[in-house]
Amino acid sequence: MGETAANRVTEGRSATFQNLYVTHGPEILAYFKRRLSAADAQDAAADVFEVAWRRFGDVPAGDEAVRFLFGIARNVLSNRLRTSRRGLRLDARLRSLGESTATGPEMQLVRRHEDEQVLAALMALPEKYREPLLLTEWEGLSRQDVAAVYGISKNAVDQRISRACRRLGRTLGAAGLGSDFGRRSPLDTEKGALE
Repeated sequence: MGETAANRVTEGRSATFQNLYVTHGPEILAYFKRRLSAADAQDAAADVFEVAWRRFGDVPAGDEAVRFLFGIARNVLSNRLRTSRRGLRLDARLRSLGESTATGPEMQLVRRHEDEQVLAALMALPEKYREPLLLTEWEGLSRQDVAAVYGISKNAVDQRISRACRRLGRTLGAAGLGSDFGRRSPLDTEKGALE
């Protein structure tokens, strides 16, 4: 292959990757912002696209690309949480936010007592139930997309989301939020607060 042909291939790859980043970068960043600090979210999103660049030949075309990216994002998040024990620190940080005078996305989570209770109930869910629910409600993925991210069937995703909702309903009902829980998504308030 001549130098000009190689340049065209590289330019085509760069343009395709740039389109992938522009199209799905905000979704991936939002995914991490809901789970990590702002600085860590930026780094994690960059990690996702670094992996996507290295594995460019594996990135599927069309709607499948977002599934591929969320699969990478899930692994990046898992690695970050495991290696830094961020899950424990997040819990401690959320508890201290009520006393904090700082502003930012974290403060928005606790502006209303109800938001704090719903968030605590969400965080108390086992990860295998919580993440499919959050991917559909917050990230806007279809249940089929979530199934592809996790490598499980759509029926398994449906069951996990159903169990998550039942557990949330019981927890929120015990907290006096049960009557409102059935009329709207339990995540409506938090979704708006976190965006």
